[in-house]
Amino acid sequence: MKDRVIFGATSAIAVGVAQIWARRGDQLTLVGRNGNRLAAIAKDLQSRGASQVEVIVMDFSDPIKLWEQVEEFFGEKERVDTLLVAQGFMGYGSEQDLKPKRVHDILDVNFESAAMVLLAAKSHFIKNNYGTMAAFSAVEGDVGRSTTYLYGSAKAALKVLLSGLREELTPKGVKVTTIIPARVETPLNKDVPRDGRFWTNVEKVAQDIAYKIDEGANVYTPIVWKFISWLRRVLPEGLARKLKV
Repeated sequence: MKDRVIFGATSAIAVGVAQIWARRGDQLTLVGRNGNRLAAIAKDLQSRGASQVEVIVMDFSDPIKLWEQVEEFFGEKERVDTLLVAQGFMGYGSEQDLKPKRVHDILDVNFESAAMVLLAAKSHFIKNNYGTMAAFSAVEGDVGRSTTYLYGSAKAALKVLLSGLREELTPKGVKVTTIIPARVETPLNKDVPRDGRFWTNVEKVAQDIAYKIDEGANVYTPIVWKFISWLRRVLPEGLARKLKV
């Protein structure tokens, strides 16, 4: 039995991962903003075999308060096996998104709040010289695109943060995993046009994450996107755009 903590636990992919952990009999803590939704998820996870499910409601919009709450939570924990940070929502370069409040929310949820959780929890894992810290970046964070550059820039920043944490914490026995899902059929991607290429479902991605989360590396899912993202980085920008890579 492992002690797993999930921030942004109402995320469709996070729920899929939690269901796998529940079937293993793990102890789960679900953290998010919607108490009613968290309670419904917790009830489902208990029915699937989770040894214990705790629900914690936190406001991710206040960075100072969030940091303090995360520090307090992990300060009371003896040893957490896994921290998964999953909060996020899609943002575009549309006129609707290019409003001050909307831009702030996209950058805050996708980067700042995730960074606050990871950095506030870091000392717990260092103290134990053990555990896995993981968070969701995105393929949109590999290369800028006119339709998703707000969301992508936040996820790119998170990817860099995780890379730095991995370099810092690996010698201390702590694994840091960057999860990079792509084209998953979730509510987050409901407005993304479907072109039929390389789309996958939550169940497949959740299985990949549950299996690979302790690798302490960049985990692309589906795996084909590791190659596609490599192509995006090595091809000249103009050529990659023409090829729609």
